[in-house]
Amino acid sequence: MLTDFQKEKISHYFRVVLDQNKNGILEEEDFKRIGESLCVIWGYKPGTPEHGKVIDDNLASWKVFKAYFEGRNAVASEEQFIHFYEKMLAPGGKKLYERFVLRLDRDGDGHITRKDLLRAVNEFFRSNDKQSPGNWLFGFWGERD
Repeated sequence: MLTDFQKEKISHYFRVVLDQNKNGILEEEDFKRIGESLCVIWGYKPGTPEHGKVIDDNLASWKVFKAYFEGRNAVASEEQFIHFYEKMLAPGGKKLYERFVLRLDRDGDGHITRKDLLRAVNEFFRSNDKQSPGNWLFGFWGERD
């Protein structure tokens, strides 16, 4: 069961990072936009293998979400997304959790190690410690005591 603090962080992640068109529902287009934004940040031009891989990886993430929600006759709303994470972070959900977080370390440029990144992701999703640096992985989202 997620704590209120964890739910608050996951809601932020849904609203700020994933729901690109801000309509309250995750859709394939949101994941395409995320992929395109990442390509711009990383300098991957359309038509290059790197660009194609980023887009494909994001669409693969969308397919996992879509299958989960369709299997429950639900839409990918914020509430359902939080439920998805409750399942993923529960005991036995490790495989699904790792499937998502391991995709985040793409370039290995030495500015942040895989270990550091995975720790930050783990803190963001799993920690109830309001002082964990990982809470800020996806930017400013409110005052913390």
